[in-house]
Amino acid sequence: MTALQAACEAGNEKIIDILLQEGAEINADGGGLIGKSALAAASGAGHFGIVKKLLDLGADINQLGHKVYGYTALSAAVEQGDFDLVDYLVQRGAGVQAKHGFMALKSAISRDRVDVTSRLLKLGANVNAEVDGEAPVHVVCSVEMLNLLVAHGAQVNRPSFHPYGCTALQGAAKHGNLDLVKELIRLGSDIHAPGPEIRGRTALQSAASAYPDGLPIIKLLIDEYGADVNEARSSEEGYTSLEAACHLTATWYADTQDLSLVEFLLE
Repeated sequence: MTALQAACEAGNEKIIDILLQEGAEINADGGGLIGKSALAAASGAGHFGIVKKLLDLGADINQLGHKVYGYTALSAAVEQGDFDLVDYLVQRGAGVQAKHGFMALKSAISRDRVDVTSRLLKLGANVNAEVDGEAPVHVVCSVEMLNLLVAHGAQVNRPSFHPYGCTALQGAAKHGNLDLVKELIRLGSDIHAPGPEIRGRTALQSAASAYPDGLPIIKLLIDEYGADVNEARSSEEGYTSLEAACHLTATWYADTQDLSLVEFLLE
């Protein structure tokens, strides 16, 4: 973090003015993998006046804090849930469909900010935009958020093109989110969809890796939807459902003495 970025985050306008007068680079890289530019630092701290000043002085509104990852001013404002600042940044030209770094929409969805997500969608954010191989639906974590995205055209069966990615259903199963799994299936998610070739897992294999909430999902997938307990593992670093359950049980057995996951799959 540069001195200017630190001053912007702290909201110290006097120091900011001095640094700019002395030639501080207003669009300097934020440093680190998830850095913030001076503008993003001010935006993330909610310093509306400083954001306006920096933009008036030529700050790049869509600059990433890091050339590969990092925050934009908009994604930093989204993280804080600052509607006024979000609206202002969009009016000044912030891209709501940016495909690099911490895309604002993806950031709001991953934090389950339904209110902010709804605002961004109304402002024109693309519900099926891809960031690092993933679409917004791949990071959804609640039924309410899922239904909002689907209402705006999200594709629940969209595959992830991240090397270790997963479908929305596989992700929900992996995290033991039974309610989300049920809703995704109701909306037509494919329970048999394969995972990627590297570390890929089907919905059932993903549920077998979820502790402590995987068993109800496994029972649902097998008993109600006919998932195959012997589904093949992915070609590299994959597990069958039983292998995943055994690995998980071995990790937690000393603390839980619980073999129910393995026993159910063996039945």
